[in-house]
Amino acid sequence: MQLTCAKVTNFRALQDVEVKIDKKATLVVGRNNSGKTSFANLFDKFFGSDDSKFVLEDLSVSKIKGIKSAVEAYRTARAVPEDSSETREEQLKAAEELIPAISLQVVIAYTVEDDLALLSGIILDLDEDCLEARLEAVLSVKRPRDLLEQVDAALTRQGPAFDWGKFLRKNFSTFYAPSYWAVSALDPNVRREITPAAARRVLSVKSIHAQPRIDDVPADRARTLSKTFESFYKANSADEERNQNIEGIEQALAVASKDIDVNYGLLFRPILDELRTFGVGTIAPLQTPEIISLIESGDILRGSTRIQYASPGSDHPLPEGHNGLGYSKLISTVVQVIGFYHAYLRLKPRPALQLLFIEEPEAHLHPQMQEVFISNINRLLEREEWAVQAVLRGR
Repeated sequence: MQLTCAKVTNFRALQDVEVKIDKKATLVVGRNNSGKTSFANLFDKFFGSDDSKFVLEDLSVSKIKGIKSAVEAYRTARAVPEDSSETREEQLKAAEELIPAISLQVVIAYTVEDDLALLSGIILDLDEDCLEARLEAVLSVKRPRDLLEQVDAALTRQGPAFDWGKFLRKNFSTFYAPSYWAVSALDPNVRREITPAAARRVLSVKSIHAQPRIDDVPADRARTLSKTFESFYKANSADEERNQNIEGIEQALAVASKDIDVNYGLLFRPILDELRTFGVGTIAPLQTPEIISLIESGDILRGSTRIQYASPGSDHPLPEGHNGLGYSKLISTVVQVIGFYHAYLRLKPRPALQLLFIEEPEAHLHPQMQEVFISNINRLLEREEWAVQAVLRGR
């Protein structure tokens, strides 16, 4: 199975956009402010693991004005005499429909050989000839009448002093909330709401963001590559296949910890002796403190890992900052991709599909290396056990 296209509505500059997704790697390019980053961000917000919150400015600018139009229509409907209840209610519902929503719909193609159990929650038709499933994520107002009533009440209280932007920014997350829907591929009006967890079992999203901090920093203060390897260790430290190696690290740290404790005792003995003159250790309940080392593998790696490169014609290794920016970017990206792969293998249950966004992989790469990079990424993604597709966002 594979994701074949994505349709975006009302998200920032993407008011009505459809993007075709390649079976393995899709390259998204365009001029500045054309919506490339927004396309990736929307997937992150709906299907990523960081649960990024939506804000008012995530709506297309023209659609923010739609909220004001909805309130004006609501106030007009409220002015309709109550004896015309049917007409009044129709106008109130029409006002609610003017409130804009953000949507992302993905189309998934499958074959009869695929494991349809993974898609069973979003397949709504029984047509044997239909081999498509659709999943839609929507950010909308759950209680539109409440929103209109509260804005109307605030307008009435504050009059000309009412600030539309400030009110909507403050209350945006109160009214707007995401929902997930299975949509029939044969009839878009046939829909069924599913849980966020069920939606993420169908589609999981991972992102590798551009790394502006990769640079020729003196003394390797940025340590971007080192931090990437630290993150890989942290993410994979629970992997059963690596437990043997991790146990070896823990044992080595335990031995080092005992030696450090002995030296701590010698180093701090003058201080402890001075404390005894004040009764510490001789008068209850003042007990003599002990200074011990507590070294954990995860902590020892944090801030202590360094990447070095062999120096041609010399036995002295060079720090990571002495390597070219292109190689640093390349290695960092590949390590993160491999990390996502191992994390995917540990997922239970695994999602039906995983979408991997790689932002500006060409930022520091020579054109020839860009071609090699994309070719190698394709090979990396061809692993049978990894149901993944990549979207590379260029400049």
